[in-house]
Amino acid sequence: VWEQEACGRLCLAQTKKLKRIVETVTGVIDIKDMGMSQITRDFLSLTKLLAEIDQNQYPETLGRCFIINAPAAFPLVWRMVKPWL
Repeated sequence: VWEQEACGRLCLAQTKKLKRIVETVTGVIDIKDMGMSQITRDFLSLTKLLAEIDQNQYPETLGRCFIINAPAAFPLVWRMVKPWL
């Protein structure tokens, strides 16, 4: 929630600076050192909860999201997480 509120403040500041509406952000998530041992039930539950909060409280604020340095096992994890997004 703190991060979403901070992004909202940045959007407002950019709106004032650029004199045009800025209402979305671009996220970059680096998962270089993520391993399958970190993909636990708790991790998946937390990911689902965060996705629900973002969708319910901050709809349409994420313009784009880039996931970089994904390990080879990432497609498996993505298949589990994608339905919540």
